[in-house]
Amino acid sequence: MPTYLDWKREAISWMDKVHGKGTDELLRFMDEKGYFTAPASSSPEHHSAFVGGLCYHSLLVCKFLVRQLQNYGKWSNKEEYYKSFEESAILIALVHDLCKIDNYKDSDEEPTKAQLGYLVGLAEKHKFKLTAPIKNQKKVASAYITWLKEGANGEPPAIPKNVYEFVETLPLGHSEKSIFLAQRFVQLSPEEALAIRFHMWPFDPKPEFPWDKMYNTACKMTPLVKLLQHADMEAYLYETYITPEQLSLKEEVKPKEEPKPIPAEAALQATLAAIADSNIE
Repeated sequence: MPTYLDWKREAISWMDKVHGKGTDELLRFMDEKGYFTAPASSSPEHHSAFVGGLCYHSLLVCKFLVRQLQNYGKWSNKEEYYKSFEESAILIALVHDLCKIDNYKDSDEEPTKAQLGYLVGLAEKHKFKLTAPIKNQKKVASAYITWLKEGANGEPPAIPKNVYEFVETLPLGHSEKSIFLAQRFVQLSPEEALAIRFHMWPFDPKPEFPWDKMYNTACKMTPLVKLLQHADMEAYLYETYITPEQLSLKEEVKPKEEPKPIPAEAALQATLAAIADSNIE
């Protein structure tokens, strides 16, 4: 299973493809502030709530977004046009959630290496599958060690709903904070800023006016707005149906179980099937 160090190396290699933006200072800031170890959310009920989850999620968005550009280029016979957005796509994908860099605080310290090794040994003995929330939280790991030592009888210990505590450090707003932090180190183009600003459009508060008009205008100005939004949702769905033990950015990954049906359109089901059947390298 890859670790945050693998995702960090891959994120840096992607960022190196962005030229003329001075991304070295941005990467240094991201490293110092914990971007590469931060989770993407507070709870396993959401997505990638584990060490390195933010970087992992952003890499998925990056890969889905670049793939979209390639596909649209082929389908429309405008490959050069869509390829011209590639460097911008890489940049906005990696910083679209930069706001989360300092938003999540550990609700529990990590287990020691000895404790983790003992837990893994017990789990193998009882053929019990450990998940990231169990292995990443000392109190939870301790509870599972006791349960496994006693024969793994009855229901396993409950896992806390929130692995991380959300802390608001700069209340600018989700997308606005990401733009603010990125702009301190790189000069975002208007199109890049618009894509980041509206990537949360389906979930942002929507005053009747002029919000929809602003969004529609932004979509007409650059295809990056809708493409980033779609790539972000694809990544979220991928993370939702792939367990942390299966995470890999270099090999084909398929769910061990069929995704649970959700009340959605056929298009959403088709997207899930496509994600499960594809190699996202």
